[in-house]
Amino acid sequence: MLSFGNIWNHFGDRQSLLTKLVITYSDGTKDIIASNDRNWKYYNNGPVIYNSLDMGEVYDATKEVAVKNWSTATYDDSKWKQAVTVPLDGTAYREGAVNFMGAKENIDYDKLSLIGQIGENAGIYKTLTATSMKEVSKGVYVYNMGQNFVGVPKILISHGKAGGKITVRVAEMLYPDLAESGSNVGLLMTENYRAALSQDIYVMNDGEQVFQPRFTSHGFQYIEITGIDEPLPLEAVKGLSISSVRKLTASYETSNEKVNKLWSNLVWSNVDNFLSIPTDCPQRNERMGWSGDISVFSRTATYISNSDQFLRRHMLAMRNVQTAKGKFTDIAPVGGGFGGLLWGSAGITVAWETYLQYNDIVLLKEHYQSMVNYINYLDSSIDKQTGLCTDRQLGDWLGPQNNQLGADFLVTAYHVFDLGIMLKVAELLGNKTDASRFQKLYNERKEFFNKAFVNADKKTMGLIGGGMFGSAGVKQEWKVADIQTAYAVGLALNAFSDENIPFMVKNLKAAVERKNTGDDDILRPEY
Repeated sequence: MLSFGNIWNHFGDRQSLLTKLVITYSDGTKDIIASNDRNWKYYNNGPVIYNSLDMGEVYDATKEVAVKNWSTATYDDSKWKQAVTVPLDGTAYREGAVNFMGAKENIDYDKLSLIGQIGENAGIYKTLTATSMKEVSKGVYVYNMGQNFVGVPKILISHGKAGGKITVRVAEMLYPDLAESGSNVGLLMTENYRAALSQDIYVMNDGEQVFQPRFTSHGFQYIEITGIDEPLPLEAVKGLSISSVRKLTASYETSNEKVNKLWSNLVWSNVDNFLSIPTDCPQRNERMGWSGDISVFSRTATYISNSDQFLRRHMLAMRNVQTAKGKFTDIAPVGGGFGGLLWGSAGITVAWETYLQYNDIVLLKEHYQSMVNYINYLDSSIDKQTGLCTDRQLGDWLGPQNNQLGADFLVTAYHVFDLGIMLKVAELLGNKTDASRFQKLYNERKEFFNKAFVNADKKTMGLIGGGMFGSAGVKQEWKVADIQTAYAVGLALNAFSDENIPFMVKNLKAAVERKNTGDDDILRPEY
């Protein structure tokens, strides 16, 4: 597998500006000012020395321009440079190039068009203040923000010294008080960030000032500050939670604190992973729109937050990278990835969940043809000999029982689920021809699923081997998979026949009550 450690910016490596300003005067006349390479200039020696979404920001406050009176100020642009056009060549993927996963990429920007923002811009969801501080070693101060969140630190400095350097590091957790931690007990644990640096550096000015990174984000609960003579008071160390979720639409509270914590975790998962795009994780050096994640989380998100326009925008991103054959790529935007049907199905499930919650029939109409194209792609991917879908790749790849079930069971069940949704969508939009076709395909795939994955004893079967992780290259074989995953997924996706449902409910109950012997073939993929 390709390591993600060499990726520092997923969405481009050159800064550029395309702008158009229309000034309308009281007499109706207009001036139009647009960016160009003739009379525009730029300056690249300002206080922002370095910034990256994953790698943090370096800011030198001594380079800030101090203006006492803007009304009388004149600006010296003698050190500014002539603006230049940033070419697409070498900047964007073109035909024949390969994407970050090593797959061939055929994105062409010849018909590029710009549209206005759909939904709200990302902004501050909540401001947190440090709840405690500990000096873990001399001059190293670790602040606990009391909550794991995504955003940036905001550090208030009362008596700065020009040229003094402050280093701010963040982490989601500290080394626990265990023998395995050795001398690291209480220090920041950052291994889970992989190659993401999660560090900001600030060079101070004299006097009172605030350091707040502008062009990065981190996922963290703890802030480590070094480079100061004495610890800052708790109220001077804040964290800005940044998200495209600006307010919640649901709340839930019980007398059980563990249940309340579960609800809190659901809410913060929504807030943290909805930063411009729906990410798979908001802290390490990935932070990409893996479709498998949003497919299963979209229902939750629509209950917790006003996410209809956010998801509508993401459906546009999925259409932008949909292949000519109709396959939804496993990542959007950008494209590429690996996952197969369980990931691509987001192109159907997310639009459907958005409709169910917000009655957004417009989204279904504008997204419908791409949904049909995807169903056509899945239909063409069925192996004529085995009846199985060839776009299988990942299954429940982090599930502890994955090697007892394999990907084919889940892929086939999800295909049935997708067709059930498409049947309903076609009926909603009054497309009787498509509805009739989807009904036929639904019946066929559901019948195949029950014949292939339910044995004569009414137990589910797994097809083991041939997967991407651990079992790649292993000959496939059928085995009884009398496990919770098989029964729960089949029932949830309505993949079992009416005849089999009572047996599957009984089997699920027994599997839940059964003591775990620890003999499960656990798959823990590494990449």
